[in-house]
Amino acid sequence: MGLSVSTIPVPPKVDDRTIHGLAVSNDFAGLTALLAQHPETDLNELDEFGYSPLHLACDRGSREIVRLLLGQGADATIKDPDGLSPRELANVAGHNEIEAILASSN
Repeated sequence: MGLSVSTIPVPPKVDDRTIHGLAVSNDFAGLTALLAQHPETDLNELDEFGYSPLHLACDRGSREIVRLLLGQGADATIKDPDGLSPRELANVAGHNEIEAILASSN
């Protein structure tokens, strides 16, 4: 039979130029540019897993992205598939500063 080596396929690269990709990667400059070039961008669009960009930024601890999205009018009351709002998700993830930002935005 001979020697064989198993390899795990490399997952496809996430398109970081989408609003969701930019939120996940904490790319403030990229997200600012996207929103300036495409002001019609839906800030509350859910990704294929049911998360808004604000959910993703809260989960990743991206304070600047959270502030930017809130400042542009993102809805902080949208629930994820587990029934969590962005604020609740920040709490679960241990991002207390982001939870405070969301609390003060109400």
